[in-house]
Amino acid sequence: MGNIMEAILTKDNNALKRAVVEDVEAYISRHEKELARLAAPKVDELSAEERASLEAVGVYRDQQFSFTPLTSAAAERRSLINTALSTKEAANLLGISEGRIRQRIGEGTLYAIRAGDGKSWLLPSWQFLSSGELPGLKVVLKAMPDDLNMMDIYGFFTTPQPDLEDEDGEAMSPLDWLTNHQDPSEVAELAKDQ
Repeated sequence: MGNIMEAILTKDNNALKRAVVEDVEAYISRHEKELARLAAPKVDELSAEERASLEAVGVYRDQQFSFTPLTSAAAERRSLINTALSTKEAANLLGISEGRIRQRIGEGTLYAIRAGDGKSWLLPSWQFLSSGELPGLKVVLKAMPDDLNMMDIYGFFTTPQPDLEDEDGEAMSPLDWLTNHQDPSEVAELAKDQ
């Protein structure tokens, strides 16, 4: 909450946006289980006859859990964190030192978030292939605005863009585009507008 107040007092809208997003993400992270429980359908509120009627028309399925947009975002965020690489793992994959990984994070040519300890870094795994770094990643990350959070960046890289077409004219995500060794400058141009 301190960052939000500081941004309000300094009238820095970008800082305010970042602070609010960080605050909401922290809240979701702290309360994931409670949010999931609240989003679960209340199966016992329906009688057997009501459930049968809904099942007959395909509306009701006996589920344990139903994702809402909020719980979906929280689950996706948690998945990104759980599958992220440590600086050591990223260094081993890229064949460089942990110090160089930290330098690249500072340069904005690798994307990372702070781990729960507030000191170490986690690098979301979508940036890497089994053979190393996603081709063209440096160019695209450098073009992206500095005020984007992990979910904004991941959303950009995984959402098909009409300006990135495969040979059949189908929209491709920036991640797929770069994985297929297409021109990163086209993705970088799109990234500037995020």
